[in-house]
Amino acid sequence: MGEIMNILNKENLLTLKDVAKELSVQKQTVKNWLSKGLFPNAIIDSEQQWYILKDEINALPKVKKIDEKIIRNSFIVNTGGQLPLVDRI
Repeated sequence: MGEIMNILNKENLLTLKDVAKELSVQKQTVKNWLSKGLFPNAIIDSEQQWYILKDEINALPKVKKIDEKIIRNSFIVNTGGQLPLVDRI
């Protein structure tokens, strides 16, 4: 899975498909959120596979329907600042 996977514990990472399933949204929705910088600690490996930290997903509020505004507000509150923009997907 690449050198990043050797550094991080794979059990703490979710694929975009996993995140989509967890949040009951489409995988493309998660990609769109990534492109807007809504998961500031997301990582991409040498094979262009994105991973999101499980802790970031677990930190989101438990709501019936998750959306971009909820994610953005959650990270601003949790980090005390603005979200960085991701350069590419």
